[in-house]
Amino acid sequence: MKKVCLIGCLTVFLVMIGSCDNDPAPVVTTDPAELMGTWVRTFPNRVGGATSDSPVIERGETHIIITFKDNGEFVYNRTTLGIYAGTSPKDTSSIRIESGNYLADDGNIDVVLDRLIWWDSFYMDMEGFEEAPVIPNRLKYVTFKIIDGELNLVYFISTDAISEDQVIPGLNKFDYNYTRR
Repeated sequence: MKKVCLIGCLTVFLVMIGSCDNDPAPVVTTDPAELMGTWVRTFPNRVGGATSDSPVIERGETHIIITFKDNGEFVYNRTTLGIYAGTSPKDTSSIRIESGNYLADDGNIDVVLDRLIWWDSFYMDMEGFEEAPVIPNRLKYVTFKIIDGELNLVYFISTDAISEDQVIPGLNKFDYNYTRR
């Protein structure tokens, strides 16, 4: 009798466990072939807050488009909309395009920039894009992983300011997610 009761309880327990909704484990890859393509990140612009009596407000948005081409070319395009007072949230405020080459291997990316062009509506006399000096190795310790189809990029950028919250002194850390376009 005890054996029948034990088997019955075990059966009920297994049925209960089987009926639970279990979320599948995320699909994670660091395969460089999966990195190729265009990735997008959009977020609201936050302006103000320079002083304690200056509130931070959201105005317009920023679109970042990153492209990893199969020939090793890398393109970063940041377009900022509606950031300046008196402009529409859809007006282009500035554009920054950095390009160069990349080499990806098992979750690590070496990026060497070779061109930077920019335009900003703040400078009303700008007729078009201007070239700017390039810091070839500005992006340091770049790592990536693709989790359930979303690109996670972690990288560091050199800065002259050193603070206690820096993981590596003199480098600011960035950790962002991008969706495939």
